[in-house]
Amino acid sequence: MSNLIDPNGNHLGYEIDLEDSEYLESTSAHFPEMRLGDPPPEIDYGHGFAIRNQGNRPSCRGHSLAAAGRMGARIAAGGDFDLDGDGQKNVPIKDDFSPLWCWVKTQVHGGTVGRNRGATMGGGVKAATQDGFAREVVWPYSKPHTTKFPAEVTADALRFVFKRQSTLRQEEQVYEWLASGQGPCEWGKGWPFSWVGGCLVDSGSSGRGGHATAIRGYWTGERVAREVPAIASRVRSEPYVYVCENSHGPNAQWRGLYFVTRRGMAAVLKNRSTHLLGWSDLEGPFVRKFDWSKAKLI
Repeated sequence: MSNLIDPNGNHLGYEIDLEDSEYLESTSAHFPEMRLGDPPPEIDYGHGFAIRNQGNRPSCRGHSLAAAGRMGARIAAGGDFDLDGDGQKNVPIKDDFSPLWCWVKTQVHGGTVGRNRGATMGGGVKAATQDGFAREVVWPYSKPHTTKFPAEVTADALRFVFKRQSTLRQEEQVYEWLASGQGPCEWGKGWPFSWVGGCLVDSGSSGRGGHATAIRGYWTGERVAREVPAIASRVRSEPYVYVCENSHGPNAQWRGLYFVTRRGMAAVLKNRSTHLLGWSDLEGPFVRKFDWSKAKLI
């Protein structure tokens, strides 16, 4: 499944055939049903950041993990943060983690090393919890593919690691994970989807290619309908619609994002090639107390 390209010429890179489902299960922390209270009607952990473009590298797994790390660090900081230390907060690309670092580390742990190879979700579990996230400013995506990183880059990555992941299998679990402030989610699945209006997933039908993307949160159906008129009739009545961040640049789908209805999420999760991970910096599952508006996470 290496070096896959979708019908639009986009390089993908999730190695579905090499995924170790048993490993994902063995490392998954139990995530009980949460008593949410009154969660905000919208959550967007990726608000204000640029949509990256993996270009001609099959590095989607690195991009999705780096995006999840950036969102996780932002949540842990309670809102906007200055990742590169230049005194300016939430600067796109500069205040980001390195997709190249994440890609290579997931390859190393998943046994798929090579510049024309993808990676697995399981490889990302070890990378995110053991190696951490090197910042974009110390190892930018423009660097060549290598498994030999300078010591200062390796040390930089340990500044932030995820403490646990839970493999989520039900749509309700995904909503509870996001709404309780555990952290972001990401998933690997078949690609491309059967798109509605070019950017909406409303069923579980997908192609043979493998692709990994980050799940930023959810918007109300009314907001999605207002922002994206092409799919308004399909989403307006939905209480929430999942917002996913792609890695094919800001011109893919809708400004680099795509949307998934509750029905679409449930259907995609039933596909045996789908693996959805919830990431958290918390030691255990409890509802994180936020002033969501002040933290700018909505």
